[in-house]
Amino acid sequence: ATEYHQIIQSEHPTEFYTTKNTGWETGSDSYKLKYNERKEFFSFSEDKSKIKTLTITDTLFGIGGGIIITLMLSFLLRFIIPNTGKGESVFNKKWKNIETNSIITIEPKLFGKNSVILIEDDKIKRGLAKITDNGDSIHLSFSDSELFFRLKHLSNLKLEMENLASNKLTKFELLGSNAYKEDEKEIREDNNDHNS
Repeated sequence: ATEYHQIIQSEHPTEFYTTKNTGWETGSDSYKLKYNERKEFFSFSEDKSKIKTLTITDTLFGIGGGIIITLMLSFLLRFIIPNTGKGESVFNKKWKNIETNSIITIEPKLFGKNSVILIEDDKIKRGLAKITDNGDSIHLSFSDSELFFRLKHLSNLKLEMENLASNKLTKFELLGSNAYKEDEKEIREDNNDHNS
């Protein structure tokens, strides 16, 4: 028997006995032979209440352990992959500066050290981009320069950032979208409609 199972005496399923005694005796003048046989039937059964209790406690420990591990992993991942807040929408897109025609791409990396690629005058610069203040501050670091921006506006097609060194608003649009030209076209059409 184990802690969760037990062996109990019970009735045999086909011969209908719990204990059975058989015996015989034979002999002659010179010898006597005697035979006795005793049969007992036992069954192996589960202790259902103990198994149910064990199942419930193991399940609760498993769920509790899973929650603790999940919380620990999420806490650890906050240090590995910092929350960039609204700056998340900047990642993995090619942004074109509408004044200089330079193109910038920021790709997310672990520990908040995102990579940045700047294509300017047919030259490629690679560096790091650090996004802080829930996505409001973007710091681009290259081997020969550093740029500090404050995020002013971000949509699917437009990105406007204030250069903190010059206090100048720099406008970017998603490469190929012509978002600012489309806006200018709509404004001209509205003005023409109002003037008519």
